[in-house]
Amino acid sequence: MTGSSAFAQGAAASIIGQVKDSSGAVLPGVTVTATGPALQVPQVTTVTNEVGEYRLAPLPIGLYNVAFELSGFETARRSQVRLTVGFTARVDVALGVGTLAETVNVSGAAPIVDVASTSGSTLITKEILELTATTRTGAMSLLTVTPGVRSFLDVGGNQIAENPSARVFGQADEVWYTLDGVAMVEDGRTFWDYQTLEEVKVQTLGTDAEFPTRGVQMTGIVKSGGNEFHGSGMYSAASPKFQSSNIDADLEAIGITIGNSLAKQYDLSADLGGRIVRNKLWFYGAGRRRTQENNILNNFKPDGSPGRYIASGNYFTSKVSWQMTQSNRLIFFNSTDNSLEDKGGDELVSWESRETKDINHPTTKLEWEGVRGSSLIYNAQIGHNKHDSLVPFVSPNVGTSDLETEIVTGENVVSGEHSFRGTWHTRGSVTAYKPNWFNGNHEFKTGFDYMEHKTMSGFTRRPRYNYHLIYNDGVPDQVAFFNFPVEPHQSAKIFWYYLRDRWTIARRLTLNLGLRYSHDNLFVPERCREAADFPSDITFPAQCQEKVQVNIFNTIVPRLHAAFDLSGDGRTVLKGGWGRYDHVQRGAGGYDRLGTTYGIYEWRDLNRNGLWDANETNRDPNGPDFVEFTGNEFGGVGARLVVNPDLEPVKYDEFSVTLEQQLAATMSVRVSGVYSTAFNIQRRLNIFRPYESYSIPVTNRDPGPDGRLGTSDDGDLITYHEFPRSLAGAQFEEFMWINDPNANQSYKSLELAFTKRLSDRWQLNGSYSATKKNLPMGARGSAVNAGIMDLAAIGDYNPNTEIFTYDRTWDWDSKLVGAYIFPADVMVSANFHHTSGDAYAREVQFRGGATIPSIVLKVEEIGSQRKPNINLLTLKLEKSFPWRTQRVRVSLTAYNALNANTATRLQQRSGGSFLRPREIMPPRVAEVNVSYTF
Repeated sequence: MTGSSAFAQGAAASIIGQVKDSSGAVLPGVTVTATGPALQVPQVTTVTNEVGEYRLAPLPIGLYNVAFELSGFETARRSQVRLTVGFTARVDVALGVGTLAETVNVSGAAPIVDVASTSGSTLITKEILELTATTRTGAMSLLTVTPGVRSFLDVGGNQIAENPSARVFGQADEVWYTLDGVAMVEDGRTFWDYQTLEEVKVQTLGTDAEFPTRGVQMTGIVKSGGNEFHGSGMYSAASPKFQSSNIDADLEAIGITIGNSLAKQYDLSADLGGRIVRNKLWFYGAGRRRTQENNILNNFKPDGSPGRYIASGNYFTSKVSWQMTQSNRLIFFNSTDNSLEDKGGDELVSWESRETKDINHPTTKLEWEGVRGSSLIYNAQIGHNKHDSLVPFVSPNVGTSDLETEIVTGENVVSGEHSFRGTWHTRGSVTAYKPNWFNGNHEFKTGFDYMEHKTMSGFTRRPRYNYHLIYNDGVPDQVAFFNFPVEPHQSAKIFWYYLRDRWTIARRLTLNLGLRYSHDNLFVPERCREAADFPSDITFPAQCQEKVQVNIFNTIVPRLHAAFDLSGDGRTVLKGGWGRYDHVQRGAGGYDRLGTTYGIYEWRDLNRNGLWDANETNRDPNGPDFVEFTGNEFGGVGARLVVNPDLEPVKYDEFSVTLEQQLAATMSVRVSGVYSTAFNIQRRLNIFRPYESYSIPVTNRDPGPDGRLGTSDDGDLITYHEFPRSLAGAQFEEFMWINDPNANQSYKSLELAFTKRLSDRWQLNGSYSATKKNLPMGARGSAVNAGIMDLAAIGDYNPNTEIFTYDRTWDWDSKLVGAYIFPADVMVSANFHHTSGDAYAREVQFRGGATIPSIVLKVEEIGSQRKPNINLLTLKLEKSFPWRTQRVRVSLTAYNALNANTATRLQQRSGGSFLRPREIMPPRVAEVNVSYTF
């Protein structure tokens, strides 16, 4: 049995091989013994079978010494066999005639190409975690060094409070992150304590039936205790004194005087692991405190000082491993993240309109691991995590926003939000190994995952102004009535069952064949609510709702992949195959009629007091002033969905081929081609306003980039369509999801990756990936900012959402991460990331309609505009002071060493601020770090 969690999803490692004599004849009966500090038992032993083959599994990640013994032959030892997350190391040996007392030692014989794996993955080893110049901000820092993955742009920790979305091979969504086996896929649950990670595996293609989704699969393994005590302490800090300025003359010329610079940062952590009882009871614990403050570009407080993005977090981790018997073990794991955030402001969003949050993210699991003999492995786990946050009220002023200028003032729309999302994750599996059966060796694995989500994210009673005012270029235009107080409830019960056969034929061909069954059950429970506070009480009266049962999907998808050892020595492997994946449903919010909704009405400020008064709007939801119901802070459909019994689940197909070549003992390269499709894409249909009802054309001239008609840059005529007045009013607003075959998507991708593990004082990882997208309904979101799109749901089913939305653009990304250790324990590390700027199209707000009085539309093809490409270089200089088993490290890290001021958000709407930066890269800043390990 093992020290770290060898059974965590996709984490179990193993050593396999064949033993022969010097003439090439197979040797049955050879005793194979593995020892290593990661084992919680003294050793693991097996015996070669009738064809000389053996298998040691499951094993935790770490270094092993493997001995091969048979009477009448020399003893052979393979030392420093490195096992990483999910890796199968093939170690073949030949025994010479001799005595057991004669030993042949061979070091450095461990392979780095996994001949049994059919997936494409990146191993972020302990050396990479320790030596690479990153910001140590949990999952986000891990994504920044993974080939092919585009996520937020993290400079010196400026994105520490953001939940890192990920996009791989052009596609977002569908991620599956596990921390020590517990699924961490909901909002805010990837703020992992970086120091607690022993190793991480990130898979981006070819995932087998054990995993539910096709996106980025991240498996994080938390450190364990051991028979020997080990621990560390770390302190780091950065300040404006060690920071450059990247506000150049061009930015100053447009009035930008302060950028997204650092104001304050420090990080303090410690951990300790060891034994309570040798080989029996181990413990590990860690604590961390991190605070980060960054100035916000051209955002100022009332006193004239810079507005700040503030994030602080307290992290606590504990883990206990109990080896009950030689074959049974229990693991308890717990981690908590308590965070405070101030965010959401920019040059157009005033400081008083920021979003302040108090967040709690606890995660707990209890896991049992068992083995029976040499062929059966059992595992069962129950885990729970949650997101619990509160957004307090910070401004006494009424909230306002302007459709034209995009200026936001007053109380934030989300103030008063209490968000709770809890997830129970129960899983179990049985693995059976059957050698020399039906033309090869078979590793059968069957298992299940059961996840139960509960969401109760609502809003408390607002102390004042249960509405939000909307202007248009400074002119009163609309009012949004809130249905607060409100407490939505949604539930999801998802059950997966999988069966997988890893079938090895003739020791060169591995077939990974699997099926995965999914049962998705989402519903909104029965309940009642009181009337909304004035003035929203007419729009949202007291009402009750019966249980809403959303579509229950029962699906089976196949995964068929293979790996072929071309050279026969495990150095050249061709991998590939096809897999089908289901979209995982997790929310039913749109079906909750008592959920968070905003009623939009026309508003006339008759007394010009800047407040809503009772005689300024007809509040009848079927009256002439009603515009629409919305959700998501006015950006989405409100809670007006009905169930479509004919809806089909969204699915994805992935075809891939990879050639992986070991170049040297610690060096390999791979090239991959991927073709992906997404089908059964969903759009929202208003069943009372079908597609053809948008029959009244409204034509406007594109005013050009300057936003003013009658100038030389005016563009073409743009026509959108609205529905007749006979279909206006809340009584004609009811939506359902439909599948639109015209919205199906495809992606063609190429990836090159190079890995050199730490040896001879240096390590290096490099990659390049590129994707050509074919998206009829376009892409939303960004690779470096929040809001990466959900591929499953595109938009409303009407002709206006099809205007200039086809995306046929390329994305590309390259990374180079390396370190060199000079004499005297001086280390230099560099992390360079080049990524393409996001393609987009210029937008214009048009007015003039009756039932759609204003609308924002693209006026050119996506790709006509592109944000600047990003080049981010991080450098690290470190000096180590070793003494016996202890080590002190002192390092200096320079983030954004090139001092680039690339715009990561731009004003995309026509007008005087078109292309004006709304966010730029933080300037070069140095961080000092001191750490101690033993």
